[in-house]
Amino acid sequence: HAVCMPAAALLLALCTGGAPSADAALDALASEPFFRVAAAALKQPAASKGDDCLAARLCVLLQLLSQRPGTQHLFGVGHLRGTLSELQRAAPSDFVQANVRSILQNIEPKA
Repeated sequence: HAVCMPAAALLLALCTGGAPSADAALDALASEPFFRVAAAALKQPAASKGDDCLAARLCVLLQLLSQRPGTQHLFGVGHLRGTLSELQRAAPSDFVQANVRSILQNIEPKA
């Protein structure tokens, strides 16, 4: 947890700047290893503790990734989709719940 919080903050800063580097950072995160680590981190009890929790930071990153074409299949890695569904029911805040809901809508198969 001590490593995850600063790492998530750094990733958020890189991915939300609006600069070309933000797209490159999101491209780099669109990988099985990142999704596997995100799933494992969200399963940790400490991930949902506090107002500025790890779950909130990761959900913003995952929400950005869920909007990118071709990333939907990655949400199956590490049972992340199921972890997000569980997190939505037990979200520590309305912010996290809204982000999780958005992620799940974005990755839902289109008819």
